[in-house]
Amino acid sequence: MLGEDGQPMVDEMGNEVSQKVARKERFIPDFDIDVEVVSKRPNDREYFTNSAFQLANMGIAGPEDVLYTLEEGKLPEREDILEGMKARNQVQALTAQLQELPPEAQEMVMQGMGQLVQGALRGVENANMQLGGGQDAGDSRM
Repeated sequence: MLGEDGQPMVDEMGNEVSQKVARKERFIPDFDIDVEVVSKRPNDREYFTNSAFQLANMGIAGPEDVLYTLEEGKLPEREDILEGMKARNQVQALTAQLQELPPEAQEMVMQGMGQLVQGALRGVENANMQLGGGQDAGDSRM
């Protein structure tokens, strides 16, 4: 048998290939089998809740992550957990620095922080009033 280039076709042993050997049939059977792919990742609400508590006990997840898991039945996104962990670490570092200050300086810092928080809350209340999200007339907090 001749190949596309006009030369005789040979097998790996150097023997000339006959037409019978050169032509191979290909059989593709039809199957009546349905395959369902199942993820091995857990999807059980109890598993995620237990995982959230374990991560919280290790200091990785915070209370907000545990609450999210209890409400939604799944863990928060990895990035959200990591951001919360970084924020908690920063607060711990600032608290440690604050404790190293003399008591008078600690009191001044705490007063300043209190004033900042009160100012921020007033700003939020003003924004709510401007957006029409004001409080009911029967609400006596104002």
